[in-house]
Amino acid sequence: MKPWPRGSPTPPSGTARAGMSHNFAKARLILFSAALATACADTTGSVGIRADPGEGALPLEVAFSAKASTVPQPFQARWDLGDGTTSNDAEFLHTYLASGVFQVSLEITDAAWDVWTAQDTVTVQPGSCPTQGDSVEFGTVESTDIDEISGLAASRINPGVLWVHNDSGDSARVFAISYDGALLGTYYLADTAAFDWEDMAAGQDPESGEGLLYLGDIGDNYQVREAVAVLIVPEPQVSVEQDPVEEDLQASTVFLSYPGGALDAETLMVDPQTADIYIVSKDYQGQTFVLRKAAPHVDGETAEMEVVA
Repeated sequence: MKPWPRGSPTPPSGTARAGMSHNFAKARLILFSAALATACADTTGSVGIRADPGEGALPLEVAFSAKASTVPQPFQARWDLGDGTTSNDAEFLHTYLASGVFQVSLEITDAAWDVWTAQDTVTVQPGSCPTQGDSVEFGTVESTDIDEISGLAASRINPGVLWVHNDSGDSARVFAISYDGALLGTYYLADTAAFDWEDMAAGQDPESGEGLLYLGDIGDNYQVREAVAVLIVPEPQVSVEQDPVEEDLQASTVFLSYPGGALDAETLMVDPQTADIYIVSKDYQGQTFVLRKAAPHVDGETAEMEVVA
């Protein structure tokens, strides 16, 4: 057999191929090409998709596996789960977060570079609505001043204390009551009007830990308000053992507008970690929205809320 001449891009006829070696005198780019022969390779087999479970209610976690496939090993897998998710793993878990019938496809490239495919479906049913548990009666609201509770929040700093306020038509005040309905205090918001208070929330300042009450003057039945208001007051110290008291509180006010114009709303929430304010709009016939106003909240500011859902 002839030796392979230095620098030759292709070996001459009769050049030895098995176990070839060569030292180049100086660096240069040499391109080699080779062909992989797969003569007599076993190309029989099948692709097996395992999806367990194949159907169920939201949220549905499914275990997928391609290891039941009988194709020449090793192989490479590529999954399309039908909900925009893909994977190259042979085995993995995936959670479906929407209902529907999802077409699952698996493409396998085996050791001989042959491509195998298979399809299956996963059926995800809507989750069932939560059911109401048995009611538990703790007591009866004693104060006759509390005649139409619209907002209620459990205190985060005063154990056993609930904060409540009336619906529209009342003055700007909030009540502290015990779990059995006993009146613990009436707190008036100085220099504040109550247009249509609908809901409230209790939270804490993320940095100082100070307890805060958020009062949502967010009602707008006829959708005519250019801006609604959230009143924020430091939560006073209250004991379930105290006699009823009357005190004044100083509120800061954040004015909020909506991107598409006026909306009616009756739900106010506050993120306990970030203090972001959330409002859920109400509409008996049209579309409803979840809107967010990010912290911090500055007294007297007017901010446009962001639609997040």
